Amino acid sequence: LTWLDAAPDAPPPALVPRSLEMVIPPAERREPLTLPDWEALILAAQDAMRHGELEKVVLSRTRELDFPSPPPAETIFRRIATAYPHTFRFFFEPVPGHVFLGATPELLASAAEGRLRTIALAGSAPRGATPAEDARLGAALLDDPKNRREHAFVVRHILRSLRGLGLHPEHPAGPRLRTLPNIQHLETPVEAALENVMLLEAAAALHPTPALAGTPRAAALDFIRRHEPHARGWYGAPVGWISPNGDGKLAVAIRSALMRGTTLRLYAGAGILPDSDPQAEWEETALKFRPLEEGVRGAELRS
Repeated sequence: LTWLDAAPDAPPPALVPRSLEMVIPPAERREPLTLPDWEALILAAQDAMRHGELEKVVLSRTRELDFPSPPPAETIFRRIATAYPHTFRFFFEPVPGHVFLGATPELLASAAEGRLRTIALAGSAPRGATPAEDARLGAALLDDPKNRREHAFVVRHILRSLRGLGLHPEHPAGPRLRTLPNIQHLETPVEAALENVMLLEAAAALHPTPALAGTPRAAALDFIRRHEPHARGWYGAPVGWISPNGDGKLAVAIRSALMRGTTLRLYAGAGILPDSDPQAEWEETALKFRPLEEGVRGAELRS
């Protein structure tokens, strides 16, 4: 099965009618990377920053849900897609027996009517329990120096990459809030006339942005390869569609999970700067796991 919904305003998919949803068995939750391990990983990154090797790096961790029998992938996906409708939702089998699925808010690049569109999405805060608290947290995110610096790295990378292709990108003066049910982000939309540049060419120049890898890009990727204890696999990969005329949409496969046999492996990442707090980044990644864990809601999760 290959399925992609790359339209944030599209209605939830109907892969599995609610009346036919299958029961999801109880799962054991495991943290392959412990909090002390995570703290050590961040301290190593910050040491590299002090030595001038990095300015920012995005570190990821996994959470694994172990089931007594293979869980129903389509039921999990339907729940995720329904709970997070304003995202790019994807479900496919990269190899037989493996299902990769998720609901990502991050557009890598789209092409339509001669225009290229992308977004810088970096900087995060939780949603509030009340409208007043939500507004306060959003305003604090917009004013937070650490999150604004993290976001600026991504904006500069996008502008530099598109200008390197001979394009003339346009963007607003500052970021806006992008709100999801569980989290809110800083977002800056960027557009440009395509001017004989193909979508895949633009995507190759942009990917991975500092929102996924870090900066400088080569140094950040090298640090990730040497220090992260897990392979990212499909996590963060471009996923989408391209039509014969060159139009299309490609999203970044974050907020994603790999199902293999009886294990669902969740992925989440956080942007690390010299002043990042490991505990806060741990909590941010836990927040980013939530959409995937909501896909198994109704099943008992035991830590």
